[in-house]
Amino acid sequence: MLINYISIGVLIMFGMEVSIHIHKDEMEMSGIKPPKFNLFERAIIILLWPITLGGVIKNFINQYK
Repeated sequence: MLINYISIGVLIMFGMEVSIHIHKDEMEMSGIKPPKFNLFERAIIILLWPITLGGVIKNFINQYK
């Protein structure tokens, strides 16, 4: 059960990193500084992935209103 929880967090973090890497140029052109995560921040996001996922969904919905 714990392995599943951590695996989901790792997949979400991986998806965020890939998305940021893909859209880095667009973000810089818009004047947005692309986020960079250190090891501690990655660990917190992996452990608290439900909160992270909620924030991502909230921002996604607000973007397309």
